[in-house]
Amino acid sequence: MDKKNLIFVGVRSMMHPLIKTAKLCGFNVIGILDQYYYGNTDQVDGVPIIGSELEINDEWKETCSFFVSSFWDGRQFNPKLGLDNEQVRKDRIDLVESLNLNLINIIHPDTSYTWGTESVELGHGIFISGAVHIAHDVKIGNHVLIDWGSMIYSHSYIETNASLGIGSRIGCCTIKENARIGPHAILIPLREKNMLNGHAHQIVGKNSVVWVNSHLYNSVPDDSVYTMHGKILSRGKIKNK
Repeated sequence: MDKKNLIFVGVRSMMHPLIKTAKLCGFNVIGILDQYYYGNTDQVDGVPIIGSELEINDEWKETCSFFVSSFWDGRQFNPKLGLDNEQVRKDRIDLVESLNLNLINIIHPDTSYTWGTESVELGHGIFISGAVHIAHDVKIGNHVLIDWGSMIYSHSYIETNASLGIGSRIGCCTIKENARIGPHAILIPLREKNMLNGHAHQIVGKNSVVWVNSHLYNSVPDDSVYTMHGKILSRGKIKNK
């Protein structure tokens, strides 16, 4: 069955890019599931709140596709929990995976693949916004978010639930699980001694953040923050509420 009816799982502060891109991809967005908004909010950006993600019925499972649409932007606020520490999205990813739902990618039609789609490996639950360019030997894992204007050069690997901010550029690097790359950051391994497949290769560790406008030329450890001034700070591990 071609499940073109789409349900978003979770609210975020700016839903309209997701909604508009989904429609460009031919999906019919029928509603949003969010336990924190259901019962107190009718709609968000014109899309109705139709229930809680904790009560996904069999009809939806059989006839709809799903996409986890709540994601952290540095200031994401939940009406009942306060400032979201990213755990809400992780819990929702675990939930939809456990239910074996039809999890789709939302990829803007103007996304370009320099060497064709055959040189790019895609997971599921991925959002790629407009004007994104992807080169050769790129792997994009499940539930990855890539904002508009980003460029992904060859030999780049982005793991589960990582994100690239607006206008970011990465090449010959691995972005580990849950890492966040800020808008207009540039990641090129000019000073990296680590090698992979004959190329210098840098790694941004799990749960780490690279600040807006940073230029990063070597690796960053897990649970760290790389500032635009080249300092590496401890982020601390993200803990459950």
